Amino acid sequence: MYHQLLKRQISKYLDKSRWEDQDLAPFLQAINESYKNQERDKHLSDHLFQINEEEYKSLNQKLTKLYESLEQQVKDRTAEIEDVAQFPLENPNPILRTSLEGEIMFINPAGKEIQDVVYQGKKLKIKTFFKQFIPTVESNGSVDLICNERDFIFFYKKVESKKYINLYAADVTEKRKIRKKAEENFSRLVNFLESTDDAYFIVYEKHGEKNLISNKWKNYFGFDPNDEKDIFQKKSNRVISEDPKVHLKRLKMMKPGDRLSVRYQIVNPETGESFWLAETMYKQRDLTVNDDYISGRITNITREHLYSMQMQETESRFQKLMDAVPVMVWVSDQNNRVTYTNTEMKNFLGYEMEKFHDNKKFIPKVHPEDRKKAVDDWSEVVLKHKPATISFRLKDVKGKYHHITERAIPRHYPDGSFAGYIGAYFDLTKETEFQESLSREKEKLEMITRNSPDIVLLTNEKGVVEYVSPNVKRTLGFSHTFLMGKPLNLFLCKECKEGLEKMNWLELMAQEDRNFEYRMRCKNGKLIWVESSIRKIDENDGKHYKLLMHNRDITRIKMAEAVLVENEKKYRGLFESMTLSVIEMDTTQRVQWVNHSFEKMSGYKLNYLKGKNAGTLFLKDATTRRELRRKINLSLLGQETIHEIEIQNKKKETLQTIFTTTPVYDTKGRIKSFVSILLDVTEMRKLEQAILEEKAGRQKEIMKASIVAEELQRELLGRELHDGVGHQLAYTSLFLQMAKEQTHIDASFMSKVRDQVEMALQEVKRISVSLVPLALSDLGLKEAITELVHTNIASRNIRFHFSCKEETMNHIDWDVQRNIFRMIQEMVINTIKHTQASEIILSIKKSKSHLFIEYSNNGKHFDVKKAMKGIGLLSITNRANFYDGTTSFHSDKQTGSTFHIELPLHKIVKHD
Repeated sequence: MYHQLLKRQISKYLDKSRWEDQDLAPFLQAINESYKNQERDKHLSDHLFQINEEEYKSLNQKLTKLYESLEQQVKDRTAEIEDVAQFPLENPNPILRTSLEGEIMFINPAGKEIQDVVYQGKKLKIKTFFKQFIPTVESNGSVDLICNERDFIFFYKKVESKKYINLYAADVTEKRKIRKKAEENFSRLVNFLESTDDAYFIVYEKHGEKNLISNKWKNYFGFDPNDEKDIFQKKSNRVISEDPKVHLKRLKMMKPGDRLSVRYQIVNPETGESFWLAETMYKQRDLTVNDDYISGRITNITREHLYSMQMQETESRFQKLMDAVPVMVWVSDQNNRVTYTNTEMKNFLGYEMEKFHDNKKFIPKVHPEDRKKAVDDWSEVVLKHKPATISFRLKDVKGKYHHITERAIPRHYPDGSFAGYIGAYFDLTKETEFQESLSREKEKLEMITRNSPDIVLLTNEKGVVEYVSPNVKRTLGFSHTFLMGKPLNLFLCKECKEGLEKMNWLELMAQEDRNFEYRMRCKNGKLIWVESSIRKIDENDGKHYKLLMHNRDITRIKMAEAVLVENEKKYRGLFESMTLSVIEMDTTQRVQWVNHSFEKMSGYKLNYLKGKNAGTLFLKDATTRRELRRKINLSLLGQETIHEIEIQNKKKETLQTIFTTTPVYDTKGRIKSFVSILLDVTEMRKLEQAILEEKAGRQKEIMKASIVAEELQRELLGRELHDGVGHQLAYTSLFLQMAKEQTHIDASFMSKVRDQVEMALQEVKRISVSLVPLALSDLGLKEAITELVHTNIASRNIRFHFSCKEETMNHIDWDVQRNIFRMIQEMVINTIKHTQASEIILSIKKSKSHLFIEYSNNGKHFDVKKAMKGIGLLSITNRANFYDGTTSFHSDKQTGSTFHIELPLHKIVKHD
């Protein structure tokens, strides 16, 4: 029950129908209590008046003031109630009140604009809709409606005591458009991830409903991750290359901010397939749900792993082959550092050269007189990356010097870059000593040859000796006088005599000059092989002639030939059992012999190949044949050659082979043929190329998708802040400005509130400009960079120097300019946050082939290696790499930090 005085006041300011309004009840109840207190105070004052009239007067004055104050409060509260009552009418969104049966009791002007609504695909009049819908609601809730072709959410609240329902509408059209666009972008990103061969995942520790795992996961691990509580535990159970507990422990030890890269082998229990996988994981914190999550990518590296194993097996096979060769072999890298030595060389030196980074230990092994050509001159040869041959004296592990001839052939990677040398040490000590001995003998023989070094014979046409040189005694043991007048046949072995007589050799010699080989009998009965060069000399009468013979003892040569033939049989037997293909050709590339491996690789049998031209048969074009001819010419000079060449087999299939050619000498030191060893590397090269192409393509696709997604998210965030938060703050500022005009509100307080709102608006504008640089599209890159820097250093004591000619950015693609802006933005923000710099210098220049970006500051230095692991520098590097560009970063305590970026023009200019 309200106080009578209050009722009079309410009647004065409010309609009686609104006395029981639930929204006004708290205000009226408070005022009613004030009146009751006033009445109680009046009774108290009457009581006190009887005691003391003066006190009564004083109390009466106080009560009068209190009454006036309460009356003013009632007026103020009433005015406030009227303002609140006007709020629904001024609200731009629809506000309604209906009865429990759906009859509209109140609707504000914004709601009156709605005539029809679309609910669950059906179009209804607004009054018809509420009559059908309202009786079905229970208490509180919301309903989605389409009104005037815009999306609204109507929130409703049932007031049981008043038997009506209040409805408040919100226009969500723009928000739903933004959300739909974001969902479409997310769908495209998911479709892209699903189109790759990699498995991507995001797994939360507590909020499993937020997990995102691509379908490739099941292909690898054989189970649906959405059906498992502990995904990583079950995944670890599939690992067979290590203890699953160790694999799981690595994962559990990760903390937010950690990165983990592992390789392991798994078996899919459903298909039985075995895979080698490379997995990269990042652990981070999602502050929106206060939960840790792990994101990562899993790549199938089975082919790369098999290729690595094949390379290891090939290297092992090479080492075994080199260890079996009786020659000292070494391999070096592009920095002239030895990376491999075979067993023969290790035994010779007494240590492994690959264990040392320089040649300090090797130099003392070289003879002092040979160190210049073996060390200094050799270094100059290596810089030219050409084949080299050098001879010097080298000390073995026992301290004995050997005469060494070193041959080195440069190696190159598939892309043509220099990879180092492969070389061999040939110990020619015995040969050198033998040559020195031969030289001494030669000096003696030269003295003898002046007096007919060979056995010189002159016979008549019957073969009777008419002259013999005196040195015959040293060879046959007979004196020259003993042979005179005797037939030459007497001094031949029985078999040779019968063979020569049968072929009428004397008559043959009379027809043309001839060479014969036969055995002669010495005085002691020993037989020696003699090479006889016979020439016919006609006598003056024209009827008779003489035969001039130069007989040379070739017994040792015959013995050497026999040994050589025997050795050829042994080596051919060795080559026959080799798995590598071997072919022997003469100096005109005619096939002499091939082993079984070569027959299998080429598809031809030896009987067919023998005598055929190898270049014409196996090489498909003239260029390759010229290259082979050039290598053969090098071999004619006595050089071993190693090169890679394409050949065709019988099926016309092209095979990529590594071709090693070594010359074969006869007993006279002349090259009689070449032995070539072929290694079929066709599948290896195909695998290398496939891996390189796949890796390059995948990196470019992922990089492009990352950059596009990043820019799109930045643009959406910028619009969200500018259009959403900015407008809301502007509306709030306007509302507070209206409140400031009321006399009962403190003006200074409202002024401070307005200042804070204005500062918020400026901050939103600054963030929006940072995320969506409007100056970049309106004014160009140069002005956008200037605005970016000055916006960020406006409140800091930092000097900025920027040089960029107007024509520098002409014809540069828009996307490239945007990425350049992002790279410079990253460097500027890092400078302000971390370096405490007082000066920034930026220049953009262009040459005929490149665009150069130089950025420097004089702030604190940073550890480049650690910083490269961070997102900032990694983002700059990725953006530059996307255009085949290069980046370099330098930082020291004296000069600060410098960033250098080079972008090739042909990758960044606009292409019509």
